[in-house]
Amino acid sequence: MENHIKSILSELANVNKLILLDLDDTLVEAAEIFIYKQLPNGEEIRLTPSEYADEDVENTDATYDYRDFNNPKTVKRSIKKGQPIVPNLEIMDELLKKGYDIGILTARGMEDVIYSTLREWLMIRDKNGELTPIGDKLSRENVFAVNDPKYTELEKYTDYQKKSIMINDLLDDYDEIIFIDDDNKNLKEMHKLKQALNTIKANKLFIMKAK
Repeated sequence: MENHIKSILSELANVNKLILLDLDDTLVEAAEIFIYKQLPNGEEIRLTPSEYADEDVENTDATYDYRDFNNPKTVKRSIKKGQPIVPNLEIMDELLKKGYDIGILTARGMEDVIYSTLREWLMIRDKNGELTPIGDKLSRENVFAVNDPKYTELEKYTDYQKKSIMINDLLDDYDEIIFIDDDNKNLKEMHKLKQALNTIKANKLFIMKAK
């Protein structure tokens, strides 16, 4: 019996688990960064990331300008001056304590800037309960900004489809993934992905609405 218990504990210790979080309105309420909606009459409307999430971008005569998201200083400032969304950070903290890796999956670009900024800005609690920057606990290989120019093979897909493709690939490397996002469109796409997966992969993926 003792050897059996040791065997189970050993297997559990080798399980690769990932909590995969969206950025905007899941980890942070971003500051001073906008999407510019350009109407056919020439009018330009400034949208926050939260307002943009409610746009039906596939069925509109308007176009969208993402210039703020291509400016490294603006991208960094939008996170560093943003408001942390504490309930989701607390979930992240608890799962980190249970041995989960942490990953970021965002529709933004500028992946390197996001990674370096989050290493400093994103806080976790240490063994003494004190807040400390996440630092090396956030692995570069687990930060994905799907509109980064390096992902040329994803250009033909929507942002929601890009995230699904990324998660499908990650399921090859992880035994369990918990995906947390505030955007109902993203969540719907993830549920579609889960239904399309084979049973082994589908049982690895858990989908959670951000608080």
